[in-house]
Amino acid sequence: MVELSREWDLVTLMSNLEKTTFLKEDLYYELRCLLGAATIWQVYREDEQGFHVVVAMDSAMVHARCLFNFFTRGSKRFDIRVADFGCRLFKSGLYDVWEEALHRHVLHISHKRLTPSMFRVVHT
Repeated sequence: MVELSREWDLVTLMSNLEKTTFLKEDLYYELRCLLGAATIWQVYREDEQGFHVVVAMDSAMVHARCLFNFFTRGSKRFDIRVADFGCRLFKSGLYDVWEEALHRHVLHISHKRLTPSMFRVVHT
């Protein structure tokens, strides 16, 4: 097994076929899940479906975060990003506005995670 010693090694070792498969399957999956979850979130919200609204919202937020990381963030050891395919990273301050609240209320189990007063609202 090859030991990965640098951030970009995993993607560097991917063949063109593997990169194409990633785009067709993994990236497509994230886009499809985000669109589906956001659509269901809106329908449930309009129909006042209670907890179903929260579940759909959480799903949309998780997939949105994955896509923000892919398109705008630097890579970690096993993360793949758009720059690994020869494209420039996109610039967006939107994730910066919601990152703290998203981590606190959706992505991590923490004390008072369900307390809405912990949201820090920033308007840009």
